[in-house]
Amino acid sequence: MRSGFEDYIKTQCADFICLQETRCEKFSIGLDGYFEYWNTGEQSGYAGVLTLSKYKPINVIRGIDNEDFDNEARAITLEFDEYFIVNIYIPSSVNKSLARYYFRIEFDNALYTFIENLKAAKPVIICGDFNVAHKYIDINAGNLRNEENPPGFKAEEREGFEKLLSLGFIDSFRHLHPDSRTYTWFSKYKTKERRIDFGSRIDYFLVEEEFIDRVKSCTVNSHIKGSDHCPISLDITL
Repeated sequence: MRSGFEDYIKTQCADFICLQETRCEKFSIGLDGYFEYWNTGEQSGYAGVLTLSKYKPINVIRGIDNEDFDNEARAITLEFDEYFIVNIYIPSSVNKSLARYYFRIEFDNALYTFIENLKAAKPVIICGDFNVAHKYIDINAGNLRNEENPPGFKAEEREGFEKLLSLGFIDSFRHLHPDSRTYTWFSKYKTKERRIDFGSRIDYFLVEEEFIDRVKSCTVNSHIKGSDHCPISLDITL
């Protein structure tokens, strides 16, 4: 909010705005023309997601229907007549304990079940911070840290992402830009990383196969500062 968020949103004219790691109690942002849908966690200053929508959904689902994870407020889903929009913030295993790593793997499994159930009802679009680089093209080689499977690129984390794709989802950015080495996250502790493009692509729009032909563009807005993540945008006809 202190770094030009409102001005950026006004220039985008987006129908939906999905924010992850809000880390605050619910309050009114007050953007004209938007409904606000929050999911805030039990722990103050931690996790949380927010979806701003120009349209009122017929239903709002907070969490992934799993009490082992929903206290951390890592997902919010808006249901409309013809589709769901899922805003997700998957736990990170970078610089965390081994127990936290296993928590993340189990979260992936629970998310798969949740999305599978949604998909049985109507098409789904998933966006957010997945905290995993899918393939080698999605991570700067320097971030491998001389490890074959560093956190954020471990085989099990990538397998969880692949399993989600196996439900019939397509990584819209990679679909449109098969050879692009473009990153969405840069360590906030190393300020020069963004300047020298030393990052990872861990933020995605996943679109069901039947919707992929409706995608006009998927863009990483690298020029927008104010966060250790670059905002990404999807232009799709629904």
